[in-house]
Amino acid sequence: HTPGEIEVRFLQEAERDYDDRYYIAGSYRRDGSSRLSPNNRWGNFWSVSGMWHLGNENFMKAVKPVLSDVKIRASYGVNGNQPGSYYGYKGLYSYGENYMEAAGSYESAQPNDLLTWEKNYSLNLGIDLSFINRIFASLEYYNRDTKDLLYSLPISATTGFTSYLSNIGRLNNKGVEFELRTLNVEAQTVALGRIQLAVSRTVGALVLGDHLLAAAGVARNAGAAERIVCRGQPQLHQRPPNCEIHGSATYY
Repeated sequence: HTPGEIEVRFLQEAERDYDDRYYIAGSYRRDGSSRLSPNNRWGNFWSVSGMWHLGNENFMKAVKPVLSDVKIRASYGVNGNQPGSYYGYKGLYSYGENYMEAAGSYESAQPNDLLTWEKNYSLNLGIDLSFINRIFASLEYYNRDTKDLLYSLPISATTGFTSYLSNIGRLNNKGVEFELRTLNVEAQTVALGRIQLAVSRTVGALVLGDHLLAAAGVARNAGAAERIVCRGQPQLHQRPPNCEIHGSATYY
């Protein structure tokens, strides 16, 4: 750990390889961080993966002179990110603001006991091919879902703050990658040629109560987004019945 925080991690891993043809592996990790409240401090993360070394099957021997090797692989798992601030979930007071020439303190951060781990769910499917032991091709599909996205949401300045750290977003990134490598010269010094192509797509949305805000739109024009601020209510919750919305901010 570093000064100001404590992290605890438990890790278990297992793997099995059978006859250099079938491979399976799994892992489980439990992380705890002092950057989160005691109720949400622990996160459970895991992964599973497998590979079929098709090139080592007996029925592939007939095509070995041309199709030298084939591997099919897949993996799925979840990992987590914690807030960057050591005290992101706590309400903090700071000194340095004077009042009537007397030393004073002010509220410098709002509490959020609901703050939790940002989670990334990743799926990867791939195939690796080798031709005449000189041409190597890889094709891979990936899909990554980010949930409980950690984001400093812009809020009404009437609260005395301009942003609020919370788990309000989700993001999806998916695509296909293709890589082609060739072994041009085989000697004591090996020269490789490589061609790499990638096609990907990212879809994201920030979620605010029952509202959806486009991620890019919030970044470009935060002042136009509807914000919710009500007496006695967290700023990011859905609007209570007696909460008045006026323009781009809510007054109470």
